[in-house]
Amino acid sequence: MTTVATTDAPDEPVFARSPLPPAERERILHHLNPYRRPDIDSTTMAQPFEEQVRRTPDAEAVVSEDASLTYAELNTRANQLAWLLRSAGARPGTFVAVSMERSVDLMVALYAVAKSGAAYVPIDPELPDARMAFMLEDSAPVAVLVDGTTRPRVPEGSWLVLAVDQDGERWAGEPTHDLPPEPGNHLIHMLYTSGTTGRPKAVAYPVDGALADTYWFHSRYPYGPGDTVLLKTSYGFDVSIWEIFWPLYCGARVAICPPGAHRDPVRLRDFIDQHQVTGMFMVPTMMQPFYDHTSRGSCPSLRRVFCGGEPVTPRVRDGFHERFDAELVNCCGPTELGCVAETVLAVEPNAPVMIGSPPEHRRVYILDDNLEPTPIGVAGELFVGGEVGIAQGYHRRPALSAERFLADPFTDQPGARMYRTGDLCRYREDGVLEHLGRIGRQVKVRGVRIELAEIEAVLAEHDDVSQCVVTVVPDRDAEIAAFVTAAPGRSVSAAALLSHAATLLPTAMHPSTVTVVGQIPTFVHGKVDISALLSQIDRTGGADTLPLVPPANAIEEQVARIFCEILGRDAVSVTESFFALGGHSLLVFKLIELCTAQFQVDLSVRDVLAGLTVRDLAGTIARLSPSEATP
Repeated sequence: MTTVATTDAPDEPVFARSPLPPAERERILHHLNPYRRPDIDSTTMAQPFEEQVRRTPDAEAVVSEDASLTYAELNTRANQLAWLLRSAGARPGTFVAVSMERSVDLMVALYAVAKSGAAYVPIDPELPDARMAFMLEDSAPVAVLVDGTTRPRVPEGSWLVLAVDQDGERWAGEPTHDLPPEPGNHLIHMLYTSGTTGRPKAVAYPVDGALADTYWFHSRYPYGPGDTVLLKTSYGFDVSIWEIFWPLYCGARVAICPPGAHRDPVRLRDFIDQHQVTGMFMVPTMMQPFYDHTSRGSCPSLRRVFCGGEPVTPRVRDGFHERFDAELVNCCGPTELGCVAETVLAVEPNAPVMIGSPPEHRRVYILDDNLEPTPIGVAGELFVGGEVGIAQGYHRRPALSAERFLADPFTDQPGARMYRTGDLCRYREDGVLEHLGRIGRQVKVRGVRIELAEIEAVLAEHDDVSQCVVTVVPDRDAEIAAFVTAAPGRSVSAAALLSHAATLLPTAMHPSTVTVVGQIPTFVHGKVDISALLSQIDRTGGADTLPLVPPANAIEEQVARIFCEILGRDAVSVTESFFALGGHSLLVFKLIELCTAQFQVDLSVRDVLAGLTVRDLAGTIARLSPSEATP
């Protein structure tokens, strides 16, 4: 089985090659790019929190639907767990995996890992079991922190497994005082992102970068006592550190969004109002569904909303200001760097959305293909340097690290590095950065950075597949489309491939369509003709060629109606996959929302992915609702 190298256009971007006059070069490298090394006086993410504990021990630090902790209580619980982790070998240079639902216990776990000196490896409970197993084997943590719901999914290994919500007696006798920080190379976390080889790559990010970003953001957008910041982002997403750590450095409070509520606009709106949330982060794609359930004057407590993870459209920006009396702050930056640029987005009808200006501890370069600065207004690739805030590299991937992390030729600082982002940008005359798109095949789908090659590699593993190309469909809400050819003597089932992908890939990486083609069309020079492929796209997944299996009971009938409403169909077969019928990862959240409202059950993404057909989902709903008729 093979994958086919592709490009979304016959030719790659051509960058400027003419050398800059010395005066313009000086302006671009230094005047538009002032640099100041940040003053970092902490070695762990927990130390600023510990200072705040001494200032406001009795103030409420975290609150959820069913629990709350003061600063002193959170500190005591985290200290005791951290002492146990330290005795198990957690210290700088080691990892502790965390796989828990959002809760007060999750905050205890993350602060305990920070205090121990280890880096946490987040494993979102919604990830497939195969993904969890790979991440544990690859990171080799000294311990895995779980809760009662995730504990059964942790495979056997050399790691210590602790359920934070159940095993408290194991560390109840540990000291309650703060741990002395240990010397060493401190990392805050190691995040797994999509990779090109069919397996995710792990980004090891330093504490000093996270602290520099946090201090800089706080100087620009201060929080303090009386503020409440919403924790709703998956802690496997890099911006979650602003929700987890920043508020508790400055005396604010963290309100923990209940599991599932982050994708339910009504529950989210009501939770914001209930806890008087003043600050939150939201991916632009998720803002439009939120708008559908809010109006002018909604969520009056909000002062500021940060958005990022994907480009902000003028529609999202202007829709925000139509509803909320709050600042909208656009943030930009890959996992390898943290924040690269930010700006407050005001109402500017018909104006493009800028990504803003970099923090003063970042060196930002827009370079041509000779690694020379481009003139103002001319596009080039974005590179970012600095003495802090650049990831160490990719865990156990030295060749890839050498390809993406380069020596910085524009500074005399020994050992200085810069990161090749793969983003196409340019400077405007006012020094603001404008993002023009991605170079190559890495894309953002609903806020999640995805290597299309990883999806190709997973599909190509299937015995029935000979060749595979994956691309993104323009103007279709970042819809992922896969095209495959059959292996000799085999036939390909689109539904089987969609199920195969759902088993091995995170939700955001599931193709919406699989189209079986006779051959992969190419240009004369051998590159794949993406336009020709898109003209053959099959949105039925083969479903429309199969007999229509009708609902067998009332639950199946209601679930089928929900499928039809979401997918814009008149009828669906109860044995066909949601993805084969044209669904995608964002529509999964809509499916959960409507089924939860219809049947009053607490469905998770895992529930839906475990049963992708009307019949399977109806069975799950029946099991969660004993009073319902059994399908």
